[in-house]
Amino acid sequence: MNDYFSQYKELKKILKFRENDIEFEFPMAIEVMSVAHKEKINLFKIIVSFFFVYNFPKAIKNIKNQRILFSDAYERKEYSRLLQIIRQNVGDNSHIHFRNIDLIPHFNLKIIISSIGFSFKVLSGKVSLKNTFYIASRLTFYRNCLSVLQHVDNTTPFQLKKYIAFNGQYGIEALLAQFFKQKGVETYTLTHGKSYVNYKKTIPQDIINGENISVDKVLVWGNSGKKELIENFGIPEKNVIVAGNLNYPSKKINVKQTFKNGIILLGRKIYDEGNKDILRIAEEVALSQGIKFSVRLHPSLSYEIYSNLCKSSLLSLTNNEVSLQEMFLAGQYDFAIVNNSTTYYESMYHNMVCLRYEPDENEQYEGLDDKFGDSKTFYERISFFQKIDNKLLNEKINKLLSDNLGMGINRYKEILGK
Repeated sequence: MNDYFSQYKELKKILKFRENDIEFEFPMAIEVMSVAHKEKINLFKIIVSFFFVYNFPKAIKNIKNQRILFSDAYERKEYSRLLQIIRQNVGDNSHIHFRNIDLIPHFNLKIIISSIGFSFKVLSGKVSLKNTFYIASRLTFYRNCLSVLQHVDNTTPFQLKKYIAFNGQYGIEALLAQFFKQKGVETYTLTHGKSYVNYKKTIPQDIINGENISVDKVLVWGNSGKKELIENFGIPEKNVIVAGNLNYPSKKINVKQTFKNGIILLGRKIYDEGNKDILRIAEEVALSQGIKFSVRLHPSLSYEIYSNLCKSSLLSLTNNEVSLQEMFLAGQYDFAIVNNSTTYYESMYHNMVCLRYEPDENEQYEGLDDKFGDSKTFYERISFFQKIDNKLLNEKINKLLSDNLGMGINRYKEILGK
């Protein structure tokens, strides 16, 4: 997997393309990562990218005179909720959601030919023909988007003072960040996870979040996020601001120590084997100890595969249509198990001790002495947490959540307000 990251870095380096003072390797980082990871390329997307752009004239018609602009390009409910709360807190409704913006035809033969020529020149012999056309098409797409943005701005200039991307590290939001920076607009990106950590074994695509920053300021959840960006990615301290996570207001932590009904929060697809090992351990524990387990799938996992794995065991799959927060608030679980996920902290916020599967550990999160590797160490961790003083445990978790999840911190209005 680290070879994928090395190839990503190599491809990104040779794909440096600068036009109108925009560095296109920043918006294209996710496409470059897809090629490096040998993901399946959609032929339809290649065609669309050559001949269509976002309908910016329509999208920004009602925000031309606004001072603050938010944007996002995601469908996940928890992301939408976080952005909505931040916008409400700042008191501004200017927002572009790229999933809801139409694509309109746009044909520029000169840009198409030069994008293809550049891509073939630098990528020849390094990637497949299809991947070369894919990169050329995405370069065309971003260049055409820039052309349309410039035309809109020339017709009626933007009045923005601040632009806040939900994730300004790649894609159209990275393009907008550079475009607005040229016009003296302060540019920010929000944080949507523990994205700036070190990795022990494999390097996932999330590395882009720390490695590919082009905005002026990164708003992190807590002190640990600031420290990680500075130490792991060399971001200047003045460019990282602790802003908090409004999904997690201050509350009294009072974790349960009963260990009767656990929720297993599986990691993304790259941790597939570790996920399956966790299920095997949980089934053994369920049989010997009578503990009940439910299994929550990461969105990248196959429901069909895991439903078959759980069908013949004592484990049951949860309904992914119900948000994780709704599930936690129901209060039916008294502890959690996690595999490389920030749900580690979310579980503790909802008064559950969370155990981490150590053999598969890759993303190095700050935490408690809560790691297990087999059924024996699993029993030992349960015994440890059943005996520890409740007050001391709650105090430790409270500090962890403040530093890592941004619990109880809210500086968005102070930082972004008019």
